[in-house]
Amino acid sequence: MLQGINRKNKQDKDRRETVKEGESQGEELSSIVGKKVKKKKQHFSSYLRVVPQLLEYKLIAFVLLQVVVFGLKKLGMLLIYSTGRVAVTSGDYHFLFRTWQGWLIMLITFLAFFFAMSVDINGTFLLSARLLRKEKVQMPSLIRETFASIPKFINKHGILLCLYVALGAPFLGVGFNLTLTKHYYIPSFVVDAIRTSPRYMCIYVAIMAFLVFFGVRNTLAFPYILVDGKTAHEATILSHRMIRKKWRPIASRLLIFTLQLVALLLLLSFLIALLGTLVTSITDLPRYFNRFIFIFAYGGGVLLLIFFTLSFPAMEALEITRIFMNFDAKEEIFFEKELPKRSFLPLRVWSCCLIASMLFLSFLGTLFFDELFPARTDTKIVAHRLGGYAAPENSLLGFDSALNQSAYGFETDIQRSKDGVYVINHDNTFARTCGVNRLVSDMTWEEIQRLRIADPTGKPSSQHPPSLEELLDYARGKGKLYLELKGPTADLKMADDVSRMVRERGMTDQCVITSLKYSLVAHVYHKYPEIETGYIYYFSFGDRAALDCDDMIMEEEAATESAINTVHNAGKKVLVWTVNSPESAYRFMDSDADAVITDQVSMCKDVEKGLEARSDTERVIDYLSRNPLFGVNISQPIKLGGILQAR
Repeated sequence: MLQGINRKNKQDKDRRETVKEGESQGEELSSIVGKKVKKKKQHFSSYLRVVPQLLEYKLIAFVLLQVVVFGLKKLGMLLIYSTGRVAVTSGDYHFLFRTWQGWLIMLITFLAFFFAMSVDINGTFLLSARLLRKEKVQMPSLIRETFASIPKFINKHGILLCLYVALGAPFLGVGFNLTLTKHYYIPSFVVDAIRTSPRYMCIYVAIMAFLVFFGVRNTLAFPYILVDGKTAHEATILSHRMIRKKWRPIASRLLIFTLQLVALLLLLSFLIALLGTLVTSITDLPRYFNRFIFIFAYGGGVLLLIFFTLSFPAMEALEITRIFMNFDAKEEIFFEKELPKRSFLPLRVWSCCLIASMLFLSFLGTLFFDELFPARTDTKIVAHRLGGYAAPENSLLGFDSALNQSAYGFETDIQRSKDGVYVINHDNTFARTCGVNRLVSDMTWEEIQRLRIADPTGKPSSQHPPSLEELLDYARGKGKLYLELKGPTADLKMADDVSRMVRERGMTDQCVITSLKYSLVAHVYHKYPEIETGYIYYFSFGDRAALDCDDMIMEEEAATESAINTVHNAGKKVLVWTVNSPESAYRFMDSDADAVITDQVSMCKDVEKGLEARSDTERVIDYLSRNPLFGVNISQPIKLGGILQAR
C-alpha cells in the first residue's frame, strides 16, 4: 500500500516536472521567436556589415580568375597557332573535333569553367558558412579550401550543376552564374527566329521551363556539397527533398530578402539621381567646374553602386546558406551584433584612397571631356536585307526605302539558282518571303521572276526577288553594298563570280563582300585585294584581328569594348549585327563601332538624333552605363538615375 502511494507520488512529481520543463521550453521558444522578430531589421543590417569581407573575397577571386584564365588563354593560343590558324571562330570551329589540339583546347575550356565555378560559387558558399558559424575568416585557408572543393564536382551530377551555372543561368537571367559567362544571352537574331516560329517557341518555352525546374530543384545543392560534405548526387536528391518539403518558407525568405536588396538598390539609385540633380542645378558656376563636380559626385555614387552590385550575388548565397543551415540543423541561425571584421586596410584608408582616385579621375574627365564623352556619334547605319522592316525584304523597293531614310549602307544576301543566276534572298527557300517552299538552287531564274515578295503586312507585293546584276546596276553610286555569300551554294565559284561582277561595273569602292564562311572571305581578301571584305561571326577565340579580312562583322554579344578596340588597333573596321532594339541601338550607336546593321533604320536614326542632342550630364551618364567596371552591368540603375534627373 505504502509502495503504491510512493509510486503514485513519484509519477505526479515526474508529471509536474515534465509540465514545468514543457512550460520552460515554451517560454524559451517564445523568447527565441520574440528575438527573431525583434532582430529581423538587425539581421538585414548585419548582412550589410559583412559586405567588406564579401568584397574582399570577390576582389581576390577576380584577380585569381584573371591570372589563371590569362595563362589558359595563352596555352590555348599556342595550340591554335600550332594548327596554322590565328583564331577559332563560328565559321571554322570544326577543326576542334578533328585534331588533337582541338580536343585539348576544349579540355582547357572545360577546366577554366571548373576553376571559375570554384572561385565564383564554391568560395562564396564556403565563406558564407564560416561567417554564419562565427568562425575567423582567413583568406589563404579559404582559397585552399575552395581549390580542394573542385574534385567534388568532377562527376556526372557535378558537371550538370557546372553546366547550369555556366550556361543555363545566364540564358535564364536568374540564379548564380560565372564571371566568364555571366553576360551570355540569346542572340537577337535567334530571338527573332523563335518569335516567328510556333515550333521554335514551344521548344524555347520547354527549355526555359526545364531550366527553371532544374534551378529551383537544386537551390540547396551547393550548400549540401560544400557545407555538409555530401556528394553531388546526394546533394541533388537532398536538395529536391528539402525544396519539396519546405518550399513555402524557403521561397518566402528568399523573396523577402531579395526584395530588401532590390529596394536598397533602388534607393541608392534614387539618391544618386537626386545628387546629380542638385549638382546640375548650380548654374552660376563655370562650365568646367560644374562638369568636375558632376563627374565627382555622380561617379562616386556609381562607384558605390558598383560595390553594392558586386556583393549582391554573394549576399544571396549567404542567405541561401543560412536557410540551409536552419533547416538542416533545425535551429534558427542569425547574425549577432558583433561580427568578426577583417579587411586589408582600415575603412578610413580605403575611403581616402577612393576619394583621391575619384578626384583625380574627375580632373581627367573634365580636362578631356569632349574626347571621353563625345557629343555626337560617328557610327553609321546599314539597312539589313536592303531595307529592313519598312518594305518587302531584299527588294529594290526596300533599297529605296532605306535610301530615303539616309541609310549609309545596305546589306543583302546572295544565293545561286538552278541555272547559275545569282539571286538576292536570305533563306535557302522562298517559303517565308514568297510562300513557295522550294530551294533557291532548285528553281530557274525564269521561275524566280514570277514570285512576289510579301510586304511587311504579309500580303504579296509587286516586287520579285532581284538578281545580283539588277541590284548592282540599280544601286550604283547610291551607297555602300554589303554582299553576303549565303547558303549551301556559297562556294569559291560564287566568290569569284561576284568579285568579277563588282569589278566589271567599277564598284570595288562601293561593295564589300562578306560571308559566315571564313574560307570564302580569305579567298577574296587575297585574290582580289582591291575589294573590301567582311567576316561575319557569332563568337571567336584567339587573335581575331589577325584574320584575313578588312571588316569584322560581330554579333551583338561578341561586340565588346575590348573586342572593338582590338580590331581597330589592327586597322580594321567593326560592324555590329543585328541591332533591332532601342537599348542595343543606344548602346552601339554610342560606341566606337563603325556601323550597325539593323532592320529598324528609322529607329536608329531617331537614336542618332537623340545622341547628338544630349546635355553634358546625359553624355556622362551614357558613358558610365556602357563602361561597367569588373563586368558588372549597372546600366539600368544609371538609366533610372538619368530619367529621374531629367524630370
